[in-house]
Amino acid sequence: MATTIVNSGVDGLVRQSSTTSYAQAVSGGGNFASNTNNQVANVLSGITFFCGRAYYQFDTTGISTDQVATAATVQIRLSGKRGGTTDDTENHKLFSSTNHTATSTTSALFNTFDDAVSDVVDVGAATGVTLTFTLDSTGLAYINTQIAAGNPCAFLQRCQN
Repeated sequence: MATTIVNSGVDGLVRQSSTTSYAQAVSGGGNFASNTNNQVANVLSGITFFCGRAYYQFDTTGISTDQVATAATVQIRLSGKRGGTTDDTENHKLFSSTNHTATSTTSALFNTFDDAVSDVVDVGAATGVTLTFTLDSTGLAYINTQIAAGNPCAFLQRCQN
């Protein structure tokens, strides 16, 4: 069985902040984006709550539309490590994005998540590790639909909580 490695094209941080509540930051529409740093975190800094997600788009248009993925993983190299919280902030999942055709990272991508498509991965306590997310049956159905349509695939990495 052939293996195809597809690198991320468009990727970056999409974030929402709120001075009211964490819930408002999580459910917001996005008010910040960066193409230079990816950060997945829920943070309270002073009186401001932040919810950051990472957007990753993979150009799968070069894969023949009659091909079917039977297994898939997404590997992400970290430059950070687990913080000091005891909640699920450092447990991450991938979600399919409803916008797989973005040409750059914008704050509008913040709330484009759809179904959860991977296992839960703990960020861990070491800097510079590679996280491997294994796509579940929902994730495989998503990428196979995108491949069959000749589209790229896109995901949001989110905190589990």
